[in-house]
Amino acid sequence: MKALISISTIIMLYVASGRLAREASPWASPSFSVDHCSDNLLGRRLLAGSCPHEPIDAVYTWVNGSDPEFRRQLSETLVHLGHPPANESVNDSRFADNEELRYSLRSLEQHAPWVRRIYLVTNGQVPAWLDLDNPRITVVRHEEIFPNKSHLPTFSSSAIESHLHRIKGLSEHFLFFNDDFFLGQPVVLEDFVSPRGEYLTFLWPSRGGAFNQSSAHSCSLTHVDRLFTQRYGPEERRAAAHVPLLLKRSIVAELQTTFAAEYEHTSAAHVRTNDYMQTSFTYSYFLRSERRRVSSGRLFEMFDTDRSGTLSERELLSVMSGLLGRSYSVRDARLLWDELRRCAAAGDTPTDSSTELNRSAVLGCTTATTRLSQRIGERRYRTRDGARSAWFYLKVPSRPQVVKRRFTEVLANPRRFICLNNNFSDSTAGRIKFVRDMLGQLLERLFPWPSQFELTSIRR
Repeated sequence: MKALISISTIIMLYVASGRLAREASPWASPSFSVDHCSDNLLGRRLLAGSCPHEPIDAVYTWVNGSDPEFRRQLSETLVHLGHPPANESVNDSRFADNEELRYSLRSLEQHAPWVRRIYLVTNGQVPAWLDLDNPRITVVRHEEIFPNKSHLPTFSSSAIESHLHRIKGLSEHFLFFNDDFFLGQPVVLEDFVSPRGEYLTFLWPSRGGAFNQSSAHSCSLTHVDRLFTQRYGPEERRAAAHVPLLLKRSIVAELQTTFAAEYEHTSAAHVRTNDYMQTSFTYSYFLRSERRRVSSGRLFEMFDTDRSGTLSERELLSVMSGLLGRSYSVRDARLLWDELRRCAAAGDTPTDSSTELNRSAVLGCTTATTRLSQRIGERRYRTRDGARSAWFYLKVPSRPQVVKRRFTEVLANPRRFICLNNNFSDSTAGRIKFVRDMLGQLLERLFPWPSQFELTSIRR
């Protein structure tokens, strides 16, 4: 079997290196050491062109909701917070371990062997099949990354995700996986950041109904959308796709400094709430929205188009329209003008006209000018949309015929990124068992070769 695994891996590496050779990336670093290209899941030097210019780790979050101790802690926490205790059917459907992690690791080793090492973040649980002696995987407990231990125990995935960048020894750029994410094709770093250095953000094609549902997930999207509109202005934001996310530790830290109160609230929530910071959506739109600060003096010069030394409402609306394009709103521009007028009237610098504001009056309104600067400054990060054809998302239904049809689609054309998300909560025990069996068969057919992270026969 070891020989078969090696042959499979060599084939995948050959394909991957061919893709890389066709695209010269500015991330390539000729000064990087040869040893770096051997520091990967395979532990040997990769074929030419398939070595990223810096170490890239992968981080998984995992929980075994089938564990009776986990269920007891969850129920106790819910009761303590004033919620009804979780019932058995909800626990079985939402938290049950269907061994997706085992197959996700197989897909990672097969299709992204250039990853340096894997960190598995858990509440202390460890899969019975996991080889803890493998030096390429490290189990990280929640208490190792939560600065405020009073936030534990937590059953909120977003609370856990908000601290992943604190993992000791983690690479600066790292891939974040849920355990129901799988790689269906060879993947290279350029699937996450373009040869021109643009971060790829994978979003749904349209806004759709993701923001209009009553679930905690939908409410959180609406919450973050409102926060970003206040800081960056209105935009038709779309939900993030369920794909692995390339994160940069320093950018995550900056994001959390920008929205410090909101992330403190997210971390402190022991269970999922309606106003948490949803990781993929928040990070993707921070990259797409954050801008460099424009000085107040430069800001005034940009808007004083007639060089009169004063700012008029007409100038404000005209320049904002030209700079913001589709995200421009006459209503927001007039609200900003009204704010500037009120600020000037209350300030130390009198204005000579109700229709024009002088330079000193405008520069004295720091709150308004700061917010305007955040909307029109040069973008800090280069981004572009990831291809819709690269990913497949399925909220696994409980209807047998639908399951068979959709699983056949996955087998016939496995996409680069696959997410198979449980949706069993509204079904009978018999149907749930049938779907789980079908899911197990699908994953075994997609990823039949055991990874190096699995114990051969003994289970703890």
